[in-house]
Amino acid sequence: MVRGKEITPAIRAQVDMMHCMNVKYRDIAKELKISVAAAYKTVKRIEELQSFASRSKSGRRKVTSERDDRLIARIVKNSPKASSLAVKLRLPETLWNVSTRTIRRRLFDNGLKSYTPARKPKLSAKNIKDRLLFCKKYKNWTKRD
Repeated sequence: MVRGKEITPAIRAQVDMMHCMNVKYRDIAKELKISVAAAYKTVKRIEELQSFASRSKSGRRKVTSERDDRLIARIVKNSPKASSLAVKLRLPETLWNVSTRTIRRRLFDNGLKSYTPARKPKLSAKNIKDRLLFCKKYKNWTKRD
């Protein structure tokens, strides 16, 4: 498990070059601003893999591509109050296997925050009728009234 930032292939090459010139691990670490353990492990990895490239990553790949992520973000920017289910239904049929949770994750990755709108009580027929009567009754009032 990586605890800090991964060392770039360019720095790995510098570590290997300095190691071949018989520079001590402590001096390599100080020069390249990495830990002594990182310098040591980098040399061992280079000897093991015979390459400066990173190891292949583990874990499941994303279901959506970067293009799909941009599409999801664009849909939400056009209608910010849309739920994740509404966003899912606006996607092309090829992306309907994407879960609503994945959509929320992609939005978070794009810096978009979600919110739940406040629920408003539905107006009953009686409320609508009473409101209409009130409006008609006081329609002609002025500020003084």
